[in-house]
Amino acid sequence: MYRRTLTIVSIVLAVCFAALPCSADVLKIVVDDTIHPIIVEYIGRAIQEAERTHADVLLIEINTPGGLSTSTREIVEKILASHVPVIVYVPHP
Repeated sequence: MYRRTLTIVSIVLAVCFAALPCSADVLKIVVDDTIHPIIVEYIGRAIQEAERTHADVLLIEINTPGGLSTSTREIVEKILASHVPVIVYVPHP
């Protein structure tokens, strides 16, 4: 009987803790243009803002037909140097 009660209490506690809401401070930007030097600056400023505000993550939603490879390399360098994790999301058309 004791063992069964302990099992039920354990299950109830596990469900309660699993249902606790979690939150994260996410900074999101949208890039809906070709990749060029102004986009490099835009993403760089977003990374700086995420670091300044101590965001948990920077989310970049990107929908682009392409662009300059030099600008793309600069963006990659900025993302790799970021102290805030960066997630890049490409929406499905």
